[in-house]
Amino acid sequence: MDLLRVGDPPIHKYRHDLESFFYAYIYFAATYNPDEQAFGYIKDWQLASLVDIGDNKRRFLEEESIRRDVTEAAHDTVKPLLAKGTPLMNLLYQFGDIETDRAIIANLVNNPRMTPERKRAKIESLEKEREAKMSFSIFMESLRVPEEESVCK
Repeated sequence: MDLLRVGDPPIHKYRHDLESFFYAYIYFAATYNPDEQAFGYIKDWQLASLVDIGDNKRRFLEEESIRRDVTEAAHDTVKPLLAKGTPLMNLLYQFGDIETDRAIIANLVNNPRMTPERKRAKIESLEKEREAKMSFSIFMESLRVPEEESVCK
């Protein structure tokens, strides 16, 4: 999501790659038809504007009705991947938390009631907390894969 906003992109972080994998996983679960061995598409994620795609993905994270619209056509054999409590949905809420934190930080940036020093300290603290919410270990734990099993030997 950080890479799909107006303005200069932030420094690329490993978390961004994990988030990309999450969206690829959602795309698979929501659109793959094993009978036809073909993928469908998510209309709101196939736009010319990366910013618009980012807005639609943010809404997907935040709004149950949008998630329902995106996932309702999932094939019966992959629909269980999209059920509440599954590893994929655990990741959804994890990335949703990270996006919520970004909105809080954006609100602080524009808060005139805080001194610049206090504001900077608060933003730095929230950014650190935000970054700690996703790592390879957390991602693998959300997928219920022991980290030691995920490493190729």
